[in-house]
Order: sequence, then structure tokens, then C-alpha cells
Amino acid sequence: FFFAFVRTMSITAVESSSRPSSLAGVVLVAGLLGLTAGLSLSRPAPLSMYSAPVAVHTAPALLSTARTAPWSGPASTWAQQPLHAGRPAEWVPEGRSAMGDAGGGASFRAAPGLQHAHWAGLLLLPMAAVLAALSWYRRVQSQDTEGWALMAAAGRKIDVGKLQPKMQGELGDEDFTITLTESDETISYWHDVPLGEGGIFNFVNEIPKGARAKMEVATKTEQNPIVQDRKKGKLRYFNYDMGFGGIAFNYGMLPQTFEDPDVEHPDTGYVGDADPIDVCEIGSTSLAMGSVYQVKVLGCLAMIDEGETDWKLIAINVNDPRAKELNDIDDLMKTEEGRKELDNVRQWFRMYKTPDGSPENEFAFNGEYKDKAYALKIIKEVNGSWKELLANEGNTKFWTP
Repeated sequence: FFFAFVRTMSITAVESSSRPSSLAGVVLVAGLLGLTAGLSLSRPAPLSMYSAPVAVHTAPALLSTARTAPWSGPASTWAQQPLHAGRPAEWVPEGRSAMGDAGGGASFRAAPGLQHAHWAGLLLLPMAAVLAALSWYRRVQSQDTEGWALMAAAGRKIDVGKLQPKMQGELGDEDFTITLTESDETISYWHDVPLGEGGIFNFVNEIPKGARAKMEVATKTEQNPIVQDRKKGKLRYFNYDMGFGGIAFNYGMLPQTFEDPDVEHPDTGYVGDADPIDVCEIGSTSLAMGSVYQVKVLGCLAMIDEGETDWKLIAINVNDPRAKELNDIDDLMKTEEGRKELDNVRQWFRMYKTPDGSPENEFAFNGEYKDKAYALKIIKEVNGSWKELLANEGNTKFWTP
């Protein structure tokens, strides 16, 4: 039990890097040391470890002539008491002389400093548990830390490494779909794939960089496969091109999120668009359609699309060569290349509908990007909206497990 508790506390302290959990680790170690020392040192030794009178005379090496602790036996035997094997000088006999009966043995008591060590250890252990609970609560509730994402996943446990997209038909066919499987079992892209943990999120790539087909997770279809979007009964394609042959980035969504169409966001003044939150992955590689990748979120952009808030998260694949140097939107702003990337993303969303006769899209915050802390706050909000959707027994519009 203690080893498992120590391991859990160590992981918590390292991952959260928060003061309460670090303090909890220190208190826990101190408590365990005190408990171990107190119990081991206060336990009486076996009778065989005490010398009988003959042993006292025949084994002078075991005699102590430099006692400093009080002795409760006869004063005449003070300089002839055998040291308890393996015990420190603070542990002294009590109640009888070692020159006692031939059966040997004596009861021992702890010096004041060690006598209560195990009790101190027992008191420190619950203190560590309380501090660990406080640390966990702070991680879940904090809006400026990545640790809360540990609690984001709900429902069945999924091994992301075993997820495989399964294509049915050919891209461009009316019935082309991509379903997600885990160990040959079909699961939902939207509800079963966990949001992520430790600040690393699971990104469902719906549209590879450079592609033109408008693909999306079908929120109203059982198991939420990826299908090609339709407009007026026709398959949708992007007709706006910025020189990339299609869309300028990998585009998809975060699972277990929902932009509530019945709630007006206080920062934008518009309701949600009734979809999972969108992700623009800006890595250098065109990612596979329907695959799930781990990404770092850097910031977000708030697009206003036909009177609805349509958040666009900016993220990068954790395996991209630049991932280690990019941790926030400001890291992109520092370089000319990064600023150009962000300008391309904003320009794409402003203009991509115009070839079909639609007006330009608008943005909240004057089109400015928000930083990572704000983006994590938005992710937490839309994850909460998704949980409310699952709990809504009156929902008939969206497919839920």
C-alpha cells in the first residue's frame, strides 16, 4: 500500500509541478520515514539478543562502560549492562538488570525523541493525503494549467495507439465513409476517443493539408463516422486556393467537445455552432485523413460564421520537428515564418466561402489570436458542454452513446 501511495504521489508531484503536491511528497516521505523508524525501533528485540549473566562475563566486548542514558536497574550493575545488539545508545533497559535471571531478557523503552516517532509518522501520512487531494483539485479547476485535461476523458478507456481508420468506398463517392476501430470494434470519433491528458490533446484529422474535399465527423449518425459534407444535396469541395492546392493546413476537431448552440459566449456575443471544436494543425506534414494524432495547443482564433461562434484552435503535432520550440502562440509571433502561417490561417477562414458567392467571414477580438491559456479555457468550456449534451435525456438531434 505504501509503495503504491508513494508512486502515485511522485507522479502527481512531477506532472502538476504545483506547490501543494510537492509539499505533499515531502510530508509523505517524512511520514513514512517516521513511521518506519518508530515501529522498527520501538519493537522489543527477541530474548536471544539479551545476554545471560555468564555471557556478560565471557563476552566483555559487549559491555558498555560509557552509558549516558538513565538506567533503571541497580546502580552496582551500571557499568556492566550489555548493549542491545544493533540498537543505538538511546535505547536502554528498563525494569530489571541484565544480571538478572539466567533466562536473560529485559524490557526496553525508547528515549523520548524516538518513542513517539511512529505516532508522528502516522500524523504526517493523512496530512500528505490532504495535500495531494488539494493538488488534484487545483489541477482540475485551474484554467491556466494543462493538468486538468487528465479529467477530461469520460466513459470507456481507449488505447489511442490501437486506433485504426477504416475506409468504405472511394473518396468522391456518394457513400464514402471512414469509421474508427479499436481492436476491430467500431467506436465513435466524437464520443469514444478521449480528449487527452497532461496538456496533450487527441486530434482527429478530417481534412489533410492540401485537400479540397470538405470532410467532417457526422454528429447525427451512429458512431459518428467521417463523411463528406453536403450543400443543397451536393458533395462539398473547397474552391478557394491560396497556392496550397487546397486547404492550407491539416484540419479536424477535438473529440469530447461541443460548441453549444443554445448558449451565447460572453466574450464573442454569439452562440456556438453545434459542432465539436475545430483544430488547425500547422505542422509541415500532410496528415492522414481519419487518423488520430497527439497535438500541442498553442492558441485560438474566434471566427464568427453566420451569427455563430466557430472557434479555431491552433495546434501542432507533437512529432513535428518544430513542436519542441513551440509552446504558445507568441512563439509563432516571434518569427516572420510564424506570423505568415498565422496570417494564412486567418486569411483562409475569412475568404474560403467567397468563391461560392458568400460574404467574407468575420472574427471576434478584431481577428487577433488568443494565447494558449485562453485556448485551454475554451477547451474546458466546450468539454463541459459535451458532458451536458451526454446528460441531456431530451437530446434527439445528435447521436450519443
